Amino acid sequence: MNDSVLVLYERSVAIKDKIKPILYLQESKFTGGDIRVSLIGKPLNSIVLQILFFKSNEATFYNHSWWDQISIPEIARKGFTERVDGFYKYYIFIQFVSIVESEFRLLVREVAPSACNNGKAPFVSIYQKVLSEFKLNKYMDLFDFIRLIRNAVHNNGVYLPEKNVSEKIINFKNKEYKFIYGEEIDFFYPELLADIQDEIFDCLCEIISHDKLIA
Repeated sequence: MNDSVLVLYERSVAIKDKIKPILYLQESKFTGGDIRVSLIGKPLNSIVLQILFFKSNEATFYNHSWWDQISIPEIARKGFTERVDGFYKYYIFIQFVSIVESEFRLLVREVAPSACNNGKAPFVSIYQKVLSEFKLNKYMDLFDFIRLIRNAVHNNGVYLPEKNVSEKIINFKNKEYKFIYGEEIDFFYPELLADIQDEIFDCLCEIISHDKLIA
């Protein structure tokens, strides 16, 4: 088993344990369809799915007896497992960010119905509106970061921005990450994914406790 994947699993469990009590508190005060519940509840479901994926892979791709049962030679197993780990990492990221984006669109319709083409504008406009509405501009680099990573993932990991930008530098958690036009991003490790998810939940928790949503 890849050590980085194990770290992602452990971090996923830690995130679940941190957010679950907050979700239970929200559920005790609001109905399930309330944005103050779904804004953290749906992304948390994605984290639980990550944990289930890991447990499933633990019984299959990370288990030599499983490979023996399907008669895959030992020389091929490492390559297959590495490809599965890569798919797992990118799928988790895309699914998680897509859920957050969907919830942000609902949030815009809730707090500023006429803004951003009623929540149908490009994602960059959506998160800029949300973060400015809730005075959380400190998370702007985070959301710029995930947008650029997601766009690169859609191009098989290569940074190909819509606008003619040769490179973009994002500062995340006191470290610089460089996106260079036409080059594959080489920093998207499972540990970074866990850092991103943890930071996004910090942002979501600040939103649901904001005066705009408490009343």
